[in-house]
Amino acid sequence: MHRKGSVLISRLLTVEKLESFFQNFPDFPNAFLAGGPADIFVIELTDQVIVNILTPILSSILIRTILTYQT
Repeated sequence: MHRKGSVLISRLLTVEKLESFFQNFPDFPNAFLAGGPADIFVIELTDQVIVNILTPILSSILIRTILTYQT
């Protein structure tokens, strides 16, 4: 499933589409430490990956560990 998703994403996200996206990306004048549009995009994408993928995995590992030590 993950391989199919990554193939689909790689077909949808071409260099030309990303360049066009970044050209239309709004400027954030108060984000002087983050950099340009590409940097903000990567920061937001990473945040979404952590929230949607890693958090459930880490939660299940923690629950299994707690249950293992309780028995």
